[in-house]
Amino acid sequence: MLCKAFNCTPNDMMDWLPDKPEEKNESNPLTALFRDSGSSIDLTNFAFGLPYDALPEFAKKVDEFKKEILAKGSTKA
Repeated sequence: MLCKAFNCTPNDMMDWLPDKPEEKNESNPLTALFRDSGSSIDLTNFAFGLPYDALPEFAKKVDEFKKEILAKGSTKA
């Protein structure tokens, strides 16, 4: 139900952190769920620090980008 609501896959909502570095290899199916720390974005705090009067423009740009991505038929940028 969450995947339908957010238009995503379970892999989009899960990360896997291997217990040992050798567990992250091509033969391990969980490797597809591994994301390095540089690839995640904290959307809750993404706009933190912007001046209040800039938030409507920020929201407009995000909405435009979202529509552009969805029009391409993809949920990933």
